[in-house]
Amino acid sequence: MKKVSFKQKCIENNVSYSAAYIYRRNHPNLSDEQVIKYYLQKDIRSFRQKCSENNINLNTANSYKYTHPELTDEQIIEYYIKEKTFTQKCSENNINYNAARVYRQKHNELTDDQVIKYYLQKGIREKSFRQKCREESVNYDNANVYRQRHRELTDEQVINYYKHERAKSFKQKCADKNISYAAASRYKTTHPELTDEQVINYYTQRGVSFRQKCIDSNINYNTAINYRNKHSELTDEQVINYCKNKLNKGTFRDRCVKYSIDYRAALYYRGNHLELTDEQIIIYYRPDLRLNALGEIIE
Repeated sequence: MKKVSFKQKCIENNVSYSAAYIYRRNHPNLSDEQVIKYYLQKDIRSFRQKCSENNINLNTANSYKYTHPELTDEQIIEYYIKEKTFTQKCSENNINYNAARVYRQKHNELTDDQVIKYYLQKGIREKSFRQKCREESVNYDNANVYRQRHRELTDEQVINYYKHERAKSFKQKCADKNISYAAASRYKTTHPELTDEQVINYYTQRGVSFRQKCIDSNINYNTAINYRNKHSELTDEQVINYCKNKLNKGTFRDRCVKYSIDYRAALYYRGNHLELTDEQIIIYYRPDLRLNALGEIIE
């Protein structure tokens, strides 16, 4: 029968030949079988083999072993098996592993399950802004920039803005607020540092433009603005009401006829006194009439 070599014996018993060979050389009084038996009883396998059997990265484990020389191979293997399990637990519970690991290091009296439970409860109490964005399919980086500029807003308000308001065009936003898009667009161009909302807010607070008020009331804007410039003490609404009343009273000719005034003479006088209103010219020709606080004729 062919004699089996020591190397073959090691292979058949899953024992590291290089380690066993050194051990046998240092103990020449032992037989091959005694050396093999020693290794089987002591489970002295190579560190590489132990890492391989437990699916542990050898380079990572070697680095840890180098910084922790007081630990045995088994303690290092056990550490990585435990760490691998903790990583899996974090992954299964959608918990940030790095944050949980740091917390566990600071609270080494806690078990892995207690750390996991803490982060699960923390997640229920307060989700991170990044997590909220992920759940709502909102770009975190863009939303976070907006959030930094608007610290008065809650996380939910920022996310709602990005989900709904930001998706609208500036023109649509103006239409929703009944704001002149052309005017707001010009203002936005001259103030590029402002967001759409800040421009909209400016126009909302400012109110509807005087021009728009004239258009809505079917009044000639140029006539109304000239009157407003002469009567700065009046509000836009008072000017609008005056122009409405004037429009209802007819043309200057009609009013001259109404008050028995020579239209041609009055028209000539008005041409030489452009600073006067139609009412003031009528009062000039009819001093028996007078004006109220709004410059209208009291009959």
